[in-house]
Amino acid sequence: MSSSGEEFYNTFYNAFTSESSERRSETRDYSKEISDNMKYDNMYGNLQKPPKLMKVEDYNWWKNRFEGI
Repeated sequence: MSSSGEEFYNTFYNAFTSESSERRSETRDYSKEISDNMKYDNMYGNLQKPPKLMKVEDYNWWKNRFEGI
């Protein structure tokens, strides 16, 4: 360490504490929410894009989404 009076802060000091695991769980929750929103947009579409055909087996249901347009 330098002798200029600067303190060293270890940014990983809480890497294995409950605070760190709480952040990971929050991140997982946000990731799941984003993933669910993407799936919803792909299935039902939104104002900027139509729904996507995700599986060929869903074609009969999917093609009916456009009959009202």
